[in-house]
Amino acid sequence: MNLSAPDFDSLKRENDQGQVYWSARELSEQLGYRTNWRGFEQVIKKAMAACATDNIPIIENFFEAKITIRQGRATREISDYFLSKRACRYIAMQGNSHIPEIAAALSYFNYAIESHEIHELRHQTEQRIFLREKVAEENVHLSQTAMQSGVKGENMGLFMDAGYNGLCGIRIEFCA
Repeated sequence: MNLSAPDFDSLKRENDQGQVYWSARELSEQLGYRTNWRGFEQVIKKAMAACATDNIPIIENFFEAKITIRQGRATREISDYFLSKRACRYIAMQGNSHIPEIAAALSYFNYAIESHEIHELRHQTEQRIFLREKVAEENVHLSQTAMQSGVKGENMGLFMDAGYNGLCGIRIEFCA
């Protein structure tokens, strides 16, 4: 038995669209199912059911595929699954966490998903800050243009509110 931690990074693949995935056949070996594909398929089915329960799209995370293998001079088709990080995590969650390979997989995929979520959150925050700065710059430019066109300072708030209401499709009637 291999006592070193499984190397899940070395199993990562990338498709033509740049999406990372893992082959279930290769992953099964790292998770201690070296000679028990049918048993591993049962774990995959449980993970798929758990994803369905959590409203996670199955097709986006568990892509069933057929691969051709060579046995001597002959070739044959066997089933495989191409798995997302989330699918791998769910598979590890369905396994026995007392098995060192399963525990390592849980740790790896939990960390990978958390890191990805943190990166996404940071990216969204940067986008929000960029848009806020852009809106602030454009509001300054709009205010300057409005004042040059004769809008008085005390009416600038009404002018800005009318602009926002116009963007939202709300008609405002001003009473004099």
